[in-house]
Amino acid sequence: MDYVGPVPASKSGNKYFLVLTDLFSKFVVTKPVPDNTSTTAARFLLYDVFMIYGVPLEIITDNGCHFTSALYESLIKLVGCCHIKTTPYNPQAWGG
Repeated sequence: MDYVGPVPASKSGNKYFLVLTDLFSKFVVTKPVPDNTSTTAARFLLYDVFMIYGVPLEIITDNGCHFTSALYESLIKLVGCCHIKTTPYNPQAWGG
């Protein structure tokens, strides 16, 4: 899972994309979002991933502050998912 952007703002003010890829099936879930905060990442996981597709066994992210915040880590712990962190700016570590 990672943020893409910033990109030119859409009419609704979205400047980033959140992208989650299932590394086994290559199924992609993406959503345009206005910012790259931990709150936005947590909402994306809860409403656009977990509630629709279920909770994966693992989520791989870099060590960006939006993926290491107390809010994000609390959500991951609450649902029983394993959070694997790679080094920042190294998409090869997670198959990107």
